[in-house]
Amino acid sequence: MIRLSLYGAIAGPISQLWYVQDYWHPIYTLGRFGIVEDMLFAAFVAGISGGVINLLLGVRSVESKELGNSWMRIVVAIALIIGALFLMTNVLKIDSIYASAISFVLLSGLILYQRPDLWKASLVGMIFWLCAIIPAYNVILLIWPRFIEDWWLWSNISGITLLNIPLEEYLWFGTWGLVGSIIYEWKGGYRFIPDGAKEPSVQNHGEQVDYTV
Repeated sequence: MIRLSLYGAIAGPISQLWYVQDYWHPIYTLGRFGIVEDMLFAAFVAGISGGVINLLLGVRSVESKELGNSWMRIVVAIALIIGALFLMTNVLKIDSIYASAISFVLLSGLILYQRPDLWKASLVGMIFWLCAIIPAYNVILLIWPRFIEDWWLWSNISGITLLNIPLEEYLWFGTWGLVGSIIYEWKGGYRFIPDGAKEPSVQNHGEQVDYTV
C-alpha cells in the first residue's frame, strides 16, 4: 500500500496535465499549492487499491520466483498509459477522461493476458471502486451541494449522473479498479494465496500446491 501510494503521489499531478484541459477544474483548498492535494488524493486511491483485495478476498501476496520482479513492466505500463493518452487526446481529440479509461482497460488486458490468475482480483477491484464512490461523493455533496457543478466541465462530458455522480467518474474509477488492484502483483511477480496457507514453494507429497484464488 505504501509503495503504490508513492507511485500514485507522482502520477496524480502528472495526470492533471490532461484532466484540467477538458474534464474538470478542481477548486483547491491550498490554492497555488493544490498539487499537494492532487498528490494526497492519488496516493489515497492508489494505496487503497494496493490493499483492498487482500481484505476483501482474505488473501496475501507472496513472491513467486518463476514470475520474477521486473521494472520493465512498469516502464511498459507508463509508456502504454502516457502513449495512449497522448494519441487519443492530442491526435484523436478524445476527452482525457475517456482516453485514460481506455488506457486502463488496455493495461489491465495486457496484465490479465500475462497473468490470468489475477482476473478475480481485477474484477473485485473494479466492483469495489464502483461501490465506494457512491457514499464518498454523496457525503461531499451533503457538505458542498454544488460540488459537481463547480468542478466538472459539463459541456465536454455526457452530462449523465447516476446517484448524483457523473457517469464518467464511474468509468474512471471502475477501469482504474481493474488495473490498480493487480498492477503491484504483476510488476513484482507476486501471487495471491489464502491467508494462513503455506508458501507456494512448499511441496505437498512431491507436487506443487495450487493456490489459485
